[in-house]
Amino acid sequence: MAFIIDGTTGIATVDGSVSAPSQRGQDSNSGISYAADTIKFSTNGVERMAITNSGITGITQGKLLQVVSHLKTGGNFTTTSTSNVDVTGMSKDITPTAASSKIKVTMSFDADIDNSTNNTSVAFFIIDRQVASGSFSEIAGIALGGNSIGTGNFYNSTAIIYLDSPSYTLGNAITYKMKTLLLSSGATISVSQSNYPRTSSIILEEIAA
Repeated sequence: MAFIIDGTTGIATVDGSVSAPSQRGQDSNSGISYAADTIKFSTNGVERMAITNSGITGITQGKLLQVVSHLKTGGNFTTTSTSNVDVTGMSKDITPTAASSKIKVTMSFDADIDNSTNNTSVAFFIIDRQVASGSFSEIAGIALGGNSIGTGNFYNSTAIIYLDSPSYTLGNAITYKMKTLLLSSGATISVSQSNYPRTSSIILEEIAA
């Protein structure tokens, strides 16, 4: 293995290859090799990562693959239901680009719970997930408001953030939507479409496994 020592340019060596790297320890097929504008890192004779003039390749785990977003549509939503109802305009789908990806779901929303008849102002907000044309299933949720706190209008600007690990086949669209319900009757839930700076939105991020 030849080394070139130059007082101006420093120390250079042959390029080598991923199966026979030019810089290594006692393991002959693990180390660093070079190509035009490229530094390659290999183990067991297999390239694991490369740094090129375009960036880094070979690292996929935990990588952000895509982001889709959605602002609530359909105007302000209201309900007095004590059973699950879909929040109009709070639904978005994403089609994964890789197998076994995780989906980070962020549902930010502005909700008012208006109770003028009793002391219970508790509402539940739930994320539902559907893969392809399958059934929806609940995956996450939060409760807002309070019990025995008197009547009034309770404003909440918050978010549900959940890292989902759905089971899917490449090409499947995965849909996430919000639904809500009251703990007991007597109040009204309102979810704003846009009441600046209070807005409701969905962000879906595909993260490589």
